Amino acid sequence: MKRILLSVFLSFIGPGLGQIYNRETKKGVLLLLISSILFLMPLIWLMAQIGPEIKALGGQTPSPEWIQAKVLAAIKKDSHVLNLISFTFLGLWAYAITQAYFKAKEIKDEDKTEGTGTGGMGIGV
Repeated sequence: MKRILLSVFLSFIGPGLGQIYNRETKKGVLLLLISSILFLMPLIWLMAQIGPEIKALGGQTPSPEWIQAKVLAAIKKDSHVLNLISFTFLGLWAYAITQAYFKAKEIKDEDKTEGTGTGGMGIGV
């Protein structure tokens, strides 16, 4: 049960960490990479939207109110893009958590059937 809880907890902290803990390194690294990209995409998208406007100020420091207004306008204009990115990230996160749970349960069951009193090491006679 400890393996299952730790695996799920690690996947909750970061999609892919539970897979790495469950010895599915390639899958875990891929999930970490994809989730990191999906996590950073809204920031990159936002900077692409308001970056040129900030550059057009010619070195002046914009006020926080100006930045907030520009950000809110960009979000309002293309909210469907941010929703798509957000829901994709959340779906991937849920996938990582459930897969970590099922793989940890599978490993636990294999250790039970293969173990011969050797502390769950899976070393049989």
